[in-house]
Parts: sequence; structure tokens; C-alpha cells
Amino acid sequence: MEAAYRKIYENSRLLNCFHNLRQPLPSPFFAAAEYVLNANLKKFFEEDTVDCERLTRLIGELKGWSVPLESAAIGFARRLVVKCYDGQLERLSGR
Repeated sequence: MEAAYRKIYENSRLLNCFHNLRQPLPSPFFAAAEYVLNANLKKFFEEDTVDCERLTRLIGELKGWSVPLESAAIGFARRLVVKCYDGQLERLSGR
């Protein structure tokens, strides 16, 4: 199932067409986007390293398609965002 949803989402010319026209995605396309984006986020959370830029892109994609975060991911995403910004502040302050 993931492969089918991923194929729909990654070949997203039609999805982009709806997005550019500011039209809501038809339910099957939205379901594909929702599934793939949340799966990407879950895979990100399973990785050992924190790539803050990638996290920002993932959240931006979710937001861009108006896909809600799954409830379990919200708290984890918040902690990672704080960790990313803390790391940036430390680098800026020269610590």
C-alpha cells in the first residue's frame, strides 16, 4: 500500500495542479499525501541523527498540503524542533 501511495505522491504533477489552483485535493490524492508525509516523518524519527533542515522541509510539506500531524508525532516533533533551535543558538553563541 505504501508503494502505491508513494507513487501517487511522488508523481505529483496532478497534486501540484490542484495546489496551484488553490483547490482542495480529491480524497484519494489527499489520502496518498497524508500517508506518505506521515510515513516520511515516522522514518525521520527513527533515525539516529537529527537533520534540522530535513525536519523543517518535512514539516513544511505537511503544512503546504494541510496534512495534520498524527497525534503521536506532534510531541516528538516539538522536542526535535526545540533541540534543533537550541543547537543553532549554541553555534551562534560560539559554545
